[in-house]
Amino acid sequence: MARIRVLPASIINKIAAGEIVERPASVVKELLENSLDAGAGRIEITVDGGGKTLMSVRDDGEGMTRDDALLAFEHHATSKIRTADDLASVCSLGFRGEALPSIAAVSRLSLRTVARSSSEGAVHVGTLVEIHGGVVREVKDIAWAEGTEITVRQLFYNTPARKKFLRAESTESAHIVRLVMHYAFANPAVAFCLTNNGRRSIDAPPVKALSERIHQLFGEQFLERMIPLDKSWEGVRVWGMISRPEQRRSGTDAQYYFVNGRMVRDRLLTATLSKVYRDILPVGTYPTAILFLEIPPEEIDVNVHPAKTEIRFRQPWPVQNFFRSVIQETLQGHRAFAAYRFPAEPASAASADDTVDPAESYRSRVAQRLDSIYETSGKSFLQAAAGHPRLNFPLPESRFSTPAEVEPAMGGEVQGGGAAAAGPVTEPTIWTVLGQWRDSYIVAATPDELMIIDQHVAHERVLYEDYLRQMAAGDVPRQKLLVPLQLELTSEQLLLFDRLQERFIANGFEMEPFGARSLLVKAIPALASHCEVEQLVFEILERIEDEGDNFAVADIQERVAAGLACRAAVKINTPLHAEKMDFLVHRLLATENPMSCPHGRPVVLRIHIRDLEKNFLRV
Repeated sequence: MARIRVLPASIINKIAAGEIVERPASVVKELLENSLDAGAGRIEITVDGGGKTLMSVRDDGEGMTRDDALLAFEHHATSKIRTADDLASVCSLGFRGEALPSIAAVSRLSLRTVARSSSEGAVHVGTLVEIHGGVVREVKDIAWAEGTEITVRQLFYNTPARKKFLRAESTESAHIVRLVMHYAFANPAVAFCLTNNGRRSIDAPPVKALSERIHQLFGEQFLERMIPLDKSWEGVRVWGMISRPEQRRSGTDAQYYFVNGRMVRDRLLTATLSKVYRDILPVGTYPTAILFLEIPPEEIDVNVHPAKTEIRFRQPWPVQNFFRSVIQETLQGHRAFAAYRFPAEPASAASADDTVDPAESYRSRVAQRLDSIYETSGKSFLQAAAGHPRLNFPLPESRFSTPAEVEPAMGGEVQGGGAAAAGPVTEPTIWTVLGQWRDSYIVAATPDELMIIDQHVAHERVLYEDYLRQMAAGDVPRQKLLVPLQLELTSEQLLLFDRLQERFIANGFEMEPFGARSLLVKAIPALASHCEVEQLVFEILERIEDEGDNFAVADIQERVAAGLACRAAVKINTPLHAEKMDFLVHRLLATENPMSCPHGRPVVLRIHIRDLEKNFLRV
């Protein structure tokens, strides 16, 4: 007797539904996408019981004829594609023809629709289709004004094993609300209305711009904390909004990504955003982002996952580099020193006066000003630097990637977008170093502020940017090991090393395979010790394994630079002479980002004179 048999259609349909219908929000997603593909200008969503009891999506789109309404529930029946070539340039949100039959297989579904006609507002002869568990129960003519309404009741009523894995009603409702917000951001010209258990959760009339939609859904205060960005290059456009550096969240729930209008969960985009903010935000905190990527359809594959929430880029690295450079360039003009918050003052977001970025205007003058600082002691800037082995480094060049730096990878030139300007910048005076507290913190002053500087993270920031400059120039000082260091690697790690060996060499290492499973380290960056090198190599390889194709080779430079800078920087509880403190402070202000260390910790805390006067009851 044959052990292999063909499954009946009822089981096939339930298996297919399991690939697409994960939870009630999955159903709402598919129905919303169908409404948007139909050209809807208003979409009304009604949900009861977290979607487990009822979900209804009604639109004013083009609707369907009776024949199309019946064909829509056949597997692989679609109006979006005709030939295999069409898969390479899919522009619609839906295209497989699997969503409706899969939903109908695990629910009690009813469809009401009528094809759009020239006489708007009139009642026409439409079509009603009732399907229970994949079986058509009724088809008849009805009076219907416009568009389509699909109602889904008792989700998973015929698959109790799936139903028991659904979460609490509040959790499922939260997923639906977040989903509707996604599509409301992506389609500001469309009106969205979500009613949850009889209460209006979202009421977003059509607007003209993303900023207006954000104001509708999140409010004015949220919008004020966001930075707009918009850059285009070689047919690729990145636009949207990201949060200011001083704003942070405890999770990634406020990050929204869209590729060609399609809501996606893409590790490449998520990881890239995190890497840009990595040296700005503390560990465990995340930025807010509503970002759109527009790219020629033939450059992405949307036919990767049945739920269409994942995509694959044909050339991921050029896209990632451009995406990263746009975010870095936008953030560069919006960084601010952290302001000390007195207990009497509420811990609210920094005001406009607190978000001064002194670095940009300061850097253009710092080289000339540093020489004058040391004139009173008879030493030039370079002479002062030469006297301090751990503070001996040249002025760094900008390390931030700009769109022009992506040119070799993608063969083009960035065209100006619409990124917001940083606004007026108050040019600071030279900071006067007052002294050191507890052998760990440098206290400096300007005419209006006291600055408390963590000497370790300040020196770490200076060394980090200097190492990056050296790495970019291929001029990393290295030290030959008297006895080569042998590292045991896994087979996967050896394959990764073969791929990235040139990058390791450019970053100050001299390594080569040794035997079947070993790596021989012959030279290391000058400021690293044996144990540090071993730890760094394994950290880099393990991270590449974890992130897979989303790991950019440029991250090796940052990973190595951050690790070496942290280990080489002057430690806390280390007394410093006045000249060293003075030199370190002014070298800090010459960096691209003097506000935070490579790990996101703040370098400087500011105490403004008005805060002191307020707490002394002078104002």
